[in-house]
Amino acid sequence: ALSLRTRPWAFAGLLGIGGVDSWHAPLPAVPAPPPPPIYRHLAAAPEPGTVVIFPLYASVQEESTYYVYWTTAYRKPVVGTYASTLPPAYRWTRHILKDFPLSHSMWLMQALQARYVVFHPESFRHAIPGFQPPWERYQRLMSSLLPPEWVLRQHQEGRDILLVLNLERIRQDIAIKPPRRWIWQTLRPEQVQEPAEPEARQALTDGRVDTAWVSRYTDKWQVIVDFRHEVVPQALRIWTDPKDKIFFLWGSSDGQTWQPIYTVPWWVWAGARALPDWAAPQPQDWPVRKTLLCSARKIRYLKITSSWVAGHIALRELQFVFMKAQN
Repeated sequence: ALSLRTRPWAFAGLLGIGGVDSWHAPLPAVPAPPPPPIYRHLAAAPEPGTVVIFPLYASVQEESTYYVYWTTAYRKPVVGTYASTLPPAYRWTRHILKDFPLSHSMWLMQALQARYVVFHPESFRHAIPGFQPPWERYQRLMSSLLPPEWVLRQHQEGRDILLVLNLERIRQDIAIKPPRRWIWQTLRPEQVQEPAEPEARQALTDGRVDTAWVSRYTDKWQVIVDFRHEVVPQALRIWTDPKDKIFFLWGSSDGQTWQPIYTVPWWVWAGARALPDWAAPQPQDWPVRKTLLCSARKIRYLKITSSWVAGHIALRELQFVFMKAQN
């Protein structure tokens, strides 16, 4: 125990330690840049909805400070930013949205009521390498894959761009839902029109994942299936190699005129159902086995194409779940 003479000194020492611990030098502060002029259009937009700002994977200062501060200019909620603590689904959500305007990203956009998309092309120079695709990729994909009817309006100030999305039309076009019963059906060899080689047809339809059709990727790479009658594919399961790629589906009634069949990976649908607590970026069986939910379209012919791949593509098996005809 401390004596009466030492207690005051001990108390003074504790006060000194507490003072040193709580003392700090003045924090440096820099003026925040004013909101870019593009946000005036966002503030004036009357439609309800949330906002997504690209680049999603910007510098820490931009994505966690400026993006949040700039909301004072337009007073709308923002997806993919945070103030101090990361939400559980923060990384998962950005992992999907960065693929804009691919169909699974657009499906999540409508699920999150993300009507407004802002692009700051100059900020892509400060984006995190390896996470954020370059601005040129978004330009290319928007010119080739973003249907005009999915955009209500577009505004531009300098290089900054604001898109106002037609969420109602997107929701209508990408109306996917998982089957009630997952009854997978394998194709017959004669249903595969391309590739035409008997060995390739056999590999895609033999029900085995240890056999594969391997071919070098070119711009004309495709698989064409003739179901021999009209069907409505509800889900497609593709066994493939682990290379990073995206498959695109096209449907036709005559084998000549093709319309897109929009797809959403099953794990994206399941993750969105679990928001805001979902945190895993993908299931463990991805990307070797891809299970895609398909937008409802009555077709006889199906065409599968792929995004660019270096070298070869290996397909091992194609299986379908078809929507049961309604009487």
